[in-house]
Amino acid sequence: MISSVSSSLNSLYNYGKEMNGVANRVSKGFQEDSDVDIAKEFAESMVIENGYKANLKVIKTRDELTKSVIDMIG
Repeated sequence: MISSVSSSLNSLYNYGKEMNGVANRVSKGFQEDSDVDIAKEFAESMVIENGYKANLKVIKTRDELTKSVIDMIG
């Protein structure tokens, strides 16, 4: 269980780095003679954001489950 929480936290950490890269490419895409596809970058940012939300929900659910188990034991 701890390894899966660690994996989810790692995904959340990577979210910031991935979104930073997308933001840089999008801002570059608004410059003249850019080879960046703005539509593709926005779509990628949506996928990254949904992954972030999913990992956050997993962590919250595990936290609630852990609290429930501790309450049952205590």
